[in-house]
Amino acid sequence: MSDLPITGKRRHVVIVGAGVIGLTIAHVLSTRYPDALKITIVARDMPDDFTSQAFASPWAGANWSPFGYEEKSYNRERVTL
Repeated sequence: MSDLPITGKRRHVVIVGAGVIGLTIAHVLSTRYPDALKITIVARDMPDDFTSQAFASPWAGANWSPFGYEEKSYNRERVTL
């Protein structure tokens, strides 16, 4: 996509899916080409659909930092997460 115009008509990009990959692609493209692309995300379930059981991200429980305040719990969570 190095031939994207810096000025002029914006290209329209449609991203199908609002999961981790779709939203990451949208973020990278909008950051890299903010004035050259119009981005539309099309998905059955969006990140704010908290009642949807089909959308995994709100239910996945991704945890990137330890909960434990006791040394034993902290060390276990640090290693396993």
